[in-house]
Amino acid sequence: MKDVPDNIQFALKPYNGLGNRFRAVATGIVLAKFLNAKLLLYWTSTRGFDETKLQDLIDFENFSKKYGIKLIDQSEWNSTRKNSRKLDKLFSNIHESSNMTAKTDVDTSHENNKSNYIKEMFSGKWKTISCKTSANLFNIFGDDMITTAPNIWQEFESVCKDMGVSEVVKQCAEPTLNKIFDQTFSIHMRRGDAVNTDFYEEHHAKYSVDVVAYINRARELLKSGQYDNFFLATDCKKTKDVLADIFGNRLITYDKEFGKSVWHEEKPGQLVARVEQYILSKTKFMLTSEWSTFSDFARIVGDIKTEVVGQDQTKT
Repeated sequence: MKDVPDNIQFALKPYNGLGNRFRAVATGIVLAKFLNAKLLLYWTSTRGFDETKLQDLIDFENFSKKYGIKLIDQSEWNSTRKNSRKLDKLFSNIHESSNMTAKTDVDTSHENNKSNYIKEMFSGKWKTISCKTSANLFNIFGDDMITTAPNIWQEFESVCKDMGVSEVVKQCAEPTLNKIFDQTFSIHMRRGDAVNTDFYEEHHAKYSVDVVAYINRARELLKSGQYDNFFLATDCKKTKDVLADIFGNRLITYDKEFGKSVWHEEKPGQLVARVEQYILSKTKFMLTSEWSTFSDFARIVGDIKTEVVGQDQTKT
């Protein structure tokens, strides 16, 4: 990507939580490569996130050099956005315009012209493109991309692994990582905004598996003799306290303050979230909810197996 000419520019503004943002960046980089475009990244605070800079979360210097990424500010974003073909205005499911539903503000006329838009974009006719998204862009252009570039998912995983972690994340994680060994599994239990506020009805159940299900599965794993302890990452203090009472010193946590977690509002503590995500990636096996971009990123980076709690489903 570092040698990509500047004749096509792709400005990307990721939003929502950490996992959503990393997914959007990774798929955006692969799409930019596919389009032979220069990637302009506008990283800023949005709903589901705070003011944490990307440079504090990943090894941005090496990452940006490898993929030719340029960080831009609001002024440059606004300027590029004004004169661009806006993907989130042309293709549905890229940008959620409603606070509580997945409805988009894409006009029907654009929906009917989707095939032509894709052909124009992939042919290089669009010289300036912009997109604000928390989505996996492959889901929008997947069939068209896979036909030409069947290895996009491998490229996606490579990009994820190349993000690395910042020095501040490494320093924060080190004391906890010193407790992580080959016999340590992990649990990522998203609660917070997924269960304590209005949430997409079809998604709510994914994160509302009773904590007892996690407790029972943790007991089974510890009893099996394969594991001595486990690391817990959660945004719910009550959940952490319950498991601490039950498992005592067999439970490992990252010492943190629990902040407010409300759906579609700014969510503090993103540096801490990145630290916990990094620690998850260093364990040998992970229990998680039905779907989480946060833990899925840790799975990819750490090459670890995950199991969906409440289902007979293991992912590698």
